[in-house]
Amino acid sequence: LKDIETLIRACDVTRRRVPDVHFVVYGANWVDEPYTARCEALIDELGVREHFTFAGYHDTPSELYHEGDVFALSSISEGFPFSVIEAMACGRPVVATDVGGVKEALADGVGVVVPPRDFAGLGDGLADLLLDRERWADLSRRGRQRAVEQFGVGRMLGAYRTTYRRWAGLSSEPLPPSMDPSAPPPPVPARSSSPRALTAAERKAQAEGMELILRWDGNERRRSGRRPDPQPDAAEEAPAR
Repeated sequence: LKDIETLIRACDVTRRRVPDVHFVVYGANWVDEPYTARCEALIDELGVREHFTFAGYHDTPSELYHEGDVFALSSISEGFPFSVIEAMACGRPVVATDVGGVKEALADGVGVVVPPRDFAGLGDGLADLLLDRERWADLSRRGRQRAVEQFGVGRMLGAYRTTYRRWAGLSSEPLPPSMDPSAPPPPVPARSSSPRALTAAERKAQAEGMELILRWDGNERRRSGRRPDPQPDAAEEAPAR
């Protein structure tokens, strides 16, 4: 369903415009070994081995969003794409296929939407963002604002509660502002340029499916899927700008 083969073909398109681009796919690639083998063969066929990495499972997804520049979703089927909202909340622009609730998540032009299996459109959409830093910054800011204002936990819970009470024929009760979907959204917190410390709840988050974190600083990629211990004489790893 994640259609990694289209992602690999998109990589071939993007790297022709951004020669040092690197696609990194995180997820349990041992779940479907024949499919993974087919993807590996396609990587070699297209000659993108230096630009595409299967990094394996990672149990702290929020670190991964901060690691890259752009988030891509190449799925041919989705429900509501929570990974897209997570990337937006981390200030990462999104290029995604038009499936499930992707258009709803990326409404008002806060991301790039392309048809499913359109590897050329996906690849060019990623290259456009990597090469146009002003547009990158605009989508980063507006995407984060939409994620915080429209998809915060309190507002989502309030919307569910209001809907269930209406279906049950119960009178509506006043909701606290943090749970009232009709209330003005809270101000968007400022986002630090460096990743913040993770909460205990975030560290328990599980990586689902195969998602892409895109980075193009040309540094050697980690294949373990886990952040290495910092070296005393090395600068802290941070997203490319």
